[in-house]
Amino acid sequence: MAKYANTGSFNFTSAGVKTLFTVPKGINGTLAISNNSNKPFVLLLNNTVTIAVKPYGIARIGSLSGGFPTKVAIRTKGPTNGAYIFQQN
Repeated sequence: MAKYANTGSFNFTSAGVKTLFTVPKGINGTLAISNNSNKPFVLLLNNTVTIAVKPYGIARIGSLSGGFPTKVAIRTKGPTNGAYIFQQN
């Protein structure tokens, strides 16, 4: 079982940058995120564009750097909903 895990869902009604959670310093892991809406969104790690998630798609990021806290956020173009799971390696 993972020492650190974070799961959740989101439902945003407006466009903009929305923070999902922050991974503490020293934690490496895998993030999977799903887009359950008809508009794409961009996954941001520490305010840097990482990957675009297509409508009704799933994205997976293999590892996050454990040297500093990592803020996980999305930038939406309109109403968006989905779910995510982060699990320590």
